[in-house]
Amino acid sequence: MGTSRTPGRRQFASDSEKAATLGEFVDNPLATLGIVIPSATAVGGMIGAPIARGLKDTITGRESERELSTLQSGMADYKEDLLYKLQKAREKEEIERNMMAVQKASPHLYNQVMAGRRLPQGSVVLGGQPRQDLMEELATHMGSLPDPDPVFK
Repeated sequence: MGTSRTPGRRQFASDSEKAATLGEFVDNPLATLGIVIPSATAVGGMIGAPIARGLKDTITGRESERELSTLQSGMADYKEDLLYKLQKAREKEEIERNMMAVQKASPHLYNQVMAGRRLPQGSVVLGGQPRQDLMEELATHMGSLPDPDPVFK
């Protein structure tokens, strides 16, 4: 024949020869087992192995150990987040308390800080943006002082 031959592939002269060869292949149980067993083993390994592992974990209790460790890890993270939020809320409350203490103890100092500059005694600030950042910084530093009274003197 004048057709090119592909290595590893059999060329059939006609469709009837092809059908006869396939019929032999299907009728031969060893040839069928040669294809079916490796295929079934591969598919069984892909499907059966995870199922078997799951059953083994259930029987031995490993699954519940994993769930318990995951739960404990989640609870530890939640506790850490909650403690962080409580600490930040406490710090914010402390700053607010210190700001009120400055306003109550020394209104002139409070006005100077909020204005962001020195003011003559008894002056009133009209307009402008209050310097809340400076007041928060002062209140934060007051919390780190052993005695906040020196700030007011």
